[in-house]
Amino acid sequence: MGPELRLPLLLSVLLHGVLIGLMAFSLDQPPEVLEVPAVAPEQQAVEAVAVDAAQVEAEVQRLRDEREAAQQAEQQRVADAAARQKRAREQAAEAERKRKAEERRLADLARKREAEEKRRVEAEQQRQAEERRLAELERQRTLEAEKRRREEEERKQRQAAEQALKAQMAEEERRLAAERSRANLRLKAQYVAEISGKVQRNWLRPPGMPGGLRCSVRVRQLPGGEVVGVSIVESSGNVAFDRSVEGAVRKASPLPAPPDPALFEREIDFIFSGD
Repeated sequence: MGPELRLPLLLSVLLHGVLIGLMAFSLDQPPEVLEVPAVAPEQQAVEAVAVDAAQVEAEVQRLRDEREAAQQAEQQRVADAAARQKRAREQAAEAERKRKAEERRLADLARKREAEEKRRVEAEQQRQAEERRLAELERQRTLEAEKRRREEEERKQRQAAEQALKAQMAEEERRLAAERSRANLRLKAQYVAEISGKVQRNWLRPPGMPGGLRCSVRVRQLPGGEVVGVSIVESSGNVAFDRSVEGAVRKASPLPAPPDPALFEREIDFIFSGD
């Protein structure tokens, strides 16, 4: 049954209850005590009904006000509860949003830390690799420098040894050359002496030729010693003496062979003395 039907019924029941109560109260009062106003019975009934109706209306109005107040209070309670629930949901949603945001922030922070740690590890690995590379380069440079130093030292030692050997060889060569030169000079002197001796043996002193004459003679010969030319380089001052020497050279052909073939010369100069 709805509120619209319950309210009239309630008012009707309440009105009848009030009337019955009034009638019962009137019947219970003793005659000597009950003071009845000097009014007619019809007027009393009308007034009683009017008073009761007003009270009932007031009571009904009070009940209506209480009901409305109760409804408003209930509505307010429901609204407050709904508001609290809404706030609770909003707070829960905000808390969930914050929780998820915090989780995302922490996840992002963890990813950033992980990425940063990865970058740090990679940077450290690169640094260590670079240090190893630089150390290897330094080791290679040290080895190369040591190798160059040893090579330079060996080169200097070889150069010094070569120079010493060259100096020794040059000195030996000079010594040998000097010895060869001295030997060649002796041999050449011997060779020239042999030529001069053979010419001397083939020379005939011209009659009346004074002693002590000397001249320088140049002989041109072939490898076999055959004389092909004779010339006086420095005359004795006596033409007959000079011509006799030239004739003696031609008679001495072929001239003696040198003791060493290396001493052979196509032109040989020697001093001829007529002593």
